[in-house]
Amino acid sequence: MQLSGTLFGVVFTFWCFVSNGQNGTFDLRGTIINPEGEKLEGAFVRNPDSKKTQITDKNGNFHFTEVNEGVNHLHVTHSDYQDKLLHLDLTSDTVLEIVLDYKVHELDEVIITSDPLKQTRLQSSVLSESISQQYIDRNAGTTLMNTLEKRPGISSINMGVGISKPVIRGLSFNRVVVADNGIKQEGQQWGADHGLEIDQYDVENLEIIRGPASLVYGSDALGGVINIKHDKLLPENTHTGQVRTLYRSFNDTYGLSAMAKGNINNWGYRINLTGLDYGDYRVPAKEFTYNRFVLPVYNERLKNTAGRERHFSLKVARKHKKSVSSVTFSGFNQVAGIFSGAMGIPTAYQLVHDGDFRNIELPKQDVRHYKIISNHILSFQNFKWETDLGFQHNNRKEHSFPHAHGQDTTDGSDLALHLILNTFTLNTRLVKEGEKLSSVYGLQASFQDNRTGGFEFLIPDYYAFQKGLYTVQKYKFSPRLYVNGGIRFEYGHISAEETWFPFYFMGERIDTTLRSPLLKRDFFNYSAALGASYILTEDLNLKLNFGKTFRLPAAPELTANGMHHGTFRYERGRPDLNPEQGYQFDLVLAYNAPRLKLTFSPYYNYFTNYIYLSPSGVFPTINIDGTLYPIPEAGQEYSFRQTPALHRGAEAELVWRINKKWNYNLTGDLVYADNLITGLPLPFTPPPSVKNEIVFELAKLKGNWRNFFVSGEYQLYAPQKRVERNELETPGFQLFNIASGVSFNIKDVSASLYFQVHNLTDEKYFNHLSRYRLLNLPEPGRTFNVTLKVQL
Repeated sequence: MQLSGTLFGVVFTFWCFVSNGQNGTFDLRGTIINPEGEKLEGAFVRNPDSKKTQITDKNGNFHFTEVNEGVNHLHVTHSDYQDKLLHLDLTSDTVLEIVLDYKVHELDEVIITSDPLKQTRLQSSVLSESISQQYIDRNAGTTLMNTLEKRPGISSINMGVGISKPVIRGLSFNRVVVADNGIKQEGQQWGADHGLEIDQYDVENLEIIRGPASLVYGSDALGGVINIKHDKLLPENTHTGQVRTLYRSFNDTYGLSAMAKGNINNWGYRINLTGLDYGDYRVPAKEFTYNRFVLPVYNERLKNTAGRERHFSLKVARKHKKSVSSVTFSGFNQVAGIFSGAMGIPTAYQLVHDGDFRNIELPKQDVRHYKIISNHILSFQNFKWETDLGFQHNNRKEHSFPHAHGQDTTDGSDLALHLILNTFTLNTRLVKEGEKLSSVYGLQASFQDNRTGGFEFLIPDYYAFQKGLYTVQKYKFSPRLYVNGGIRFEYGHISAEETWFPFYFMGERIDTTLRSPLLKRDFFNYSAALGASYILTEDLNLKLNFGKTFRLPAAPELTANGMHHGTFRYERGRPDLNPEQGYQFDLVLAYNAPRLKLTFSPYYNYFTNYIYLSPSGVFPTINIDGTLYPIPEAGQEYSFRQTPALHRGAEAELVWRINKKWNYNLTGDLVYADNLITGLPLPFTPPPSVKNEIVFELAKLKGNWRNFFVSGEYQLYAPQKRVERNELETPGFQLFNIASGVSFNIKDVSASLYFQVHNLTDEKYFNHLSRYRLLNLPEPGRTFNVTLKVQL
């Protein structure tokens, strides 16, 4: 469990008895309680000086014998409370009473997720937020990104219920970095129908950086970062585990996830296994309209949206006196059906119920993502050397009927598109800490090799290389003023061979056509940032951050030329695109009092040559010997373009702790993005939203019941009428959600039960960022979620 940044609420008193310590050793005993005075069972109490660990009994008591005289430390952890660290000077037998504070969702503002500069939330100039496992448990959605959507500035692009990708402040795809154990996730994230290959039940905590973070994370982080990490090693010779079962009503999901972790003589381990099976999901509609055709939704279920997931991870860590090393191996496996009307032009006969709501037919996705990550930290007297190494293998198969777009195959294969991406990553940095000046010097490098197959063409084989050198500095001018900044230089190269591909029309092979020209491009650019944090009062903090950022063009933006399944569009890249460049300004005003927290964070971004995917309003064609052939059932053509653009918006949050039992949370966000050449908005921008939540909590109930909560939430989304030419407008909507949970003990086993109802009123609404929005398909209706989590 992560050490809390503050130690508020630690209350302890000493009773000194007649000393009976022999040879400079004493007894150390105590009781762990919560703020209401209830005794806490199952807390870990570690004395690292004597290398002893105890778990409190049902009366919250612990007892160490033969503790050495002098300075000693106690580290106290509990799954439902904040960590505490005590510093003791033992001169006799000692009795303690230690109060653990509740885990409260608070802003944790840091500039670098791994925090090499050791910046507190007051010292940093960039807004960041820490998300605990408790928050994930209470708000779990169908994917990790759906879980995080309640946070201001966060939304997701969805296709169905098991596929989603992050959007931060309206920026997504290759403008948002997802880092897992320090390694950037690489898995064809440029595609709207390509989900995030992360098991949300394998996430213990994460941090979200809203705004530019290119200096440390690379050019793709100009929109923000989602950093996933696990808790620190358990105390020596301790073990724990948990089993989670879940059910969701709207698609009859049945899930099981199990985790075990421990520490054997400073060798740590963590194992996680997850399995999910779900059926076709329900929508509050019996028909939908596409291209002026009214089409049926049988039994209010979208045909062929079932799926199954099998994930695993294994982590082994070793702690030495001056170093910590770990190796993590993980696998993400998902087979998901794609709505039968999503390929080509939907027809009524495609949508006839096949008699089984849980089978997976064509079209479908089969995604397998494997990672090996090595992390190493070597500590010296006044600096640290940190290194992250990673290898990722992303194997994506998209299956469909060959005739869907006029294709034909000689072997009868249904493999439409096969993308195999191998990525090698190196991150290494030197961290030096000083009283006034602290510094980070880093190197990042990555190599990618992408291979394609299948009877359809979207992108060619390519390989890409990228490396960056950077430094980040923090200077303490006074206890109230901190300034930080840095610069990064980055080089990138991409090569793709000339690719010819057969073209079929009406089942007949017409000719072999050039789909991707020879491409060899080199890019070089830099990013820089300067920020300040001024602590106006004990409760009031002002932050300013200004940066010059850039982003290297992604391979599909340069090379795409084909039908992109699941997104209902034909995509065409431009090999002459230049690196995207911009200037970004962020301001944060934060008020943080014991019972009231207010945060207001406007931002303003100007891009000189923003890369975007524009709907053309025409159907795609292939030119063969002067004859234009239409691409059968391909839908609208979307082309990658560049333009000067303005991107601005704001987020606000209020957290009011009314009293010990009641809390009120209010968040709001809006983003505007405009093409400065056409004067039109940029596509795929989320609408403004406001979310209200009232929470009632009781720390203790009768008997073995505790940590009860019930919450009600009202979400209001404005209509999205600021759309680009040929992009659909989306009406506004409102949602009511409720949730509840409670923890209890059965003998020596602790358990928690969570219950959620999403879309309580069963409202029919459309998500502007859903790929099924193009088919006028509504989002799921009333949904019941039940989760049982058993702590072993």
